[in-house]
Amino acid sequence: VGTSLTPGNAGSSCVIKATKETDTNYNERSSSNTTITVGKANQTGLTVTNSNSFTTGSTLALTAAGGQSGGSLSWALQSGACSLSGASLSASRGGIQCVVEVTRAGDNNYLSDSATETITVSKIVQNLIFRSSSPSSPVVGSTYTVSVDSDAFLAPTIAIANNSVSVCSITAGVVTFNTVGTCLISASQSGSDTYSAAAASQSISVIAAPVTPAT
Repeated sequence: VGTSLTPGNAGSSCVIKATKETDTNYNERSSSNTTITVGKANQTGLTVTNSNSFTTGSTLALTAAGGQSGGSLSWALQSGACSLSGASLSASRGGIQCVVEVTRAGDNNYLSDSATETITVSKIVQNLIFRSSSPSSPVVGSTYTVSVDSDAFLAPTIAIANNSVSVCSITAGVVTFNTVGTCLISASQSGSDTYSAAAASQSISVIAAPVTPAT
């Protein structure tokens, strides 16, 4: 229409010719025929729409939207220690990142298009629990057997905090109260490929032993 050409489907072609009309001084003149072939267009707007993180031990359903073709979506793992099954992403460890790529297939009029997304895999949160109840106002010279468990079934390390080493000490899980003050017992676990590191503490106020009156 006029000077605007509306293309047909990709792969089709059309022949155009320009003609300059006659006027008072010049005869009509036409160009030679020019063949224009319609190519496929690039798609735009394809994006990954799922969350960019999940926790190891679970699966992430991959989703995407956009693109102008009616083509299907396909997924590929570009990097990282994840496992991909169809549009489901999983990982056997945390603390890593994986890059996935989605491709929208082309059709008669559009080329295929791809987009990538970096997915962070988190570790499962580990919790430490003191199974032993701390004594109430223990006296100097008394002892306390401390017990700490991990809900990840990993062995925690139990120690006396640096600012309490003059107040209490620990040997083979038995705390000895040496002087009056605050005894801070620290438990820690460094984690694993699956579980995060964890820490917990227990604070105990140590009092002086009662003085026995002389008889």
